[in-house]
Amino acid sequence: MDSDEYEINGQLIFTNTQQTSIKYVSNNQDTTRWDPLFVDCVTYKLASNIATPLRQDGGRMEEAMLAIYKQTLSHAMTKNAGERLPVRFTPVNSSRFVAARWYFING
Repeated sequence: MDSDEYEINGQLIFTNTQQTSIKYVSNNQDTTRWDPLFVDCVTYKLASNIATPLRQDGGRMEEAMLAIYKQTLSHAMTKNAGERLPVRFTPVNSSRFVAARWYFING
């Protein structure tokens, strides 16, 4: 899509097309908001990248760190697949009136 076919206004994208698709990559540099398993993955991957130059052990520590990285990544992906988006609280849906209408017999 050409840049004159859309306009970014704050956090919204305006376009005249009926359908559009975008690719979005977040650049979240605040590590305190990262998932702990993701932090572990980044740590082990970085450790594997610098292990051989630091230890000069022929790559043994690099292989060990990569193995731990792959195991942690698998665990993180499994956990992420099981997570759901949080359900927003809406007072209307939790009101007694709505509950009486949809779940209970009025009377």
